[in-house]
Amino acid sequence: MKFFKVLITELANFLIYLVTFCPGKIGVFLRKIFLKIMFKELGKNFYSEIGLFITGYENITIKNDCHFMRYSSINADKN
Repeated sequence: MKFFKVLITELANFLIYLVTFCPGKIGVFLRKIFLKIMFKELGKNFYSEIGLFITGYENITIKNDCHFMRYSSINADKN
């Protein structure tokens, strides 16, 4: 059972890494879809280049017309 938890965690981390560093228009599209699922709210016209590091996904609300350039970070506590 512990093996499967480790395997699922590793696969999730790999997926996050892949989405974070996927270049080009495909990467921008994948990040937008992934973050729309993970964030509390994600507005229209969101744009993110490679290397957007995020903690506290479930506590983040981003409104319309927000752009993040390379190697930006968003950090949100549970409090």
